[in-house]
Amino acid sequence: MNISVVGVFFETSYGIVSGLYLPAGSISDFVYTSLSLLRAFASFLCLLLLLKRRQYERTDEETMPLLQGSTVCSAQDNNTKGIFHFAKNLAIFRSCILPKNDYVFNSLLAIRVVIILAKRYLNIGVPHTFGTVVDKAIPGSGKIPWNEIGLWAVHYSLRGVVFPAVENSVSTYVEASSFRKIQDLAFHHIHQLSFDFYAHKNSGEIVKAMEQAESVNGLVDTLLNIGQMFLDLAVALAYIWHEFGMNMALAVSLVATSYIMIGVRLAAWSSSRRSAYAESLRKKTFAASESISHFELIAYFNQASAERERYKRIVEAAMTALLSLAYRQYAGQATLGTLIYCGHAAVVIIAIQQIVSGKIPIGSLFTFQMIWENIASPIKGMASSYRLITTALIDAERLIEFLH
Repeated sequence: MNISVVGVFFETSYGIVSGLYLPAGSISDFVYTSLSLLRAFASFLCLLLLLKRRQYERTDEETMPLLQGSTVCSAQDNNTKGIFHFAKNLAIFRSCILPKNDYVFNSLLAIRVVIILAKRYLNIGVPHTFGTVVDKAIPGSGKIPWNEIGLWAVHYSLRGVVFPAVENSVSTYVEASSFRKIQDLAFHHIHQLSFDFYAHKNSGEIVKAMEQAESVNGLVDTLLNIGQMFLDLAVALAYIWHEFGMNMALAVSLVATSYIMIGVRLAAWSSSRRSAYAESLRKKTFAASESISHFELIAYFNQASAERERYKRIVEAAMTALLSLAYRQYAGQATLGTLIYCGHAAVVIIAIQQIVSGKIPIGSLFTFQMIWENIASPIKGMASSYRLITTALIDAERLIEFLH
């Protein structure tokens, strides 16, 4: 594994440094630099495969089936199924999150798609017009480029004020509609279950499962965000290729790909802790509900102090699981933050080298700095969206079980 790490570092460094001093018109040098970056990407894939092989096997017990006779189910069985198994089971909520006959819902969803496409144009139009303003604001000329400033102001207000307001309103209605349908589906199904089911399950556990399934409400919004993130990244890379050349586009692509793949691996690394924390919350709710419902029996046998100690241990276990999850998430955020800042510094150096060489005007640097936000936000969002989807599936796991 150490060899793979060294290979990734060497190939990436060599590809970026050689790109800085690539002679104009040198096709062979360009091909060699491109191959160096491809070798770096291949080394990075090998490193991820090695890390995946070394991933330890989970032994914690996460789920107990709500419909089967057994009261203990090993989480290892669920791990063999993976996130795609839970995503397949999530199809039971399809009529709730994507209803066919709700014309208001579908109309608002279409408006959201139109706004997404319009914002893709503005994400390039705002930086481009601002760079044009910088280029035409010649020192000592006494002329103010009012036309360019006006166009930039219109683009900026549409992207920053008008479209977000409409988009947030639509998202609020979509999430509220999904929440209402999911809760109605779960509540109706619970009352259709047999008496045998209720004889072995605590009502507090069922209520907590319904509460944790609320995270499914935002799946439509998350999927739409993933789609526009891919569009943002593709449009930004095409613009960078056109304005700054292939070297800059290749460097940005390498940073984006590395960030997304590492982010996905880190989300998988934290999923076991997320499962343990979700289970600890259900146990806490179960213990509180059981203790309160048997208050008279506990008081009769003078077991209040024992129940208090038992609940205290469960809460401490939940907080331990929360801290373990938080530490992994913070470590992942620090790793991804370091990667994105180092990648940003590298591509800025490439842009400055092109400016001092006279290949691009200085206004292009301002344009790139604004476009970088359109690159950084999607690649951060893709990694976080995978984490959000994983979290939603884990939280809704119990509700999915007894809906089946």
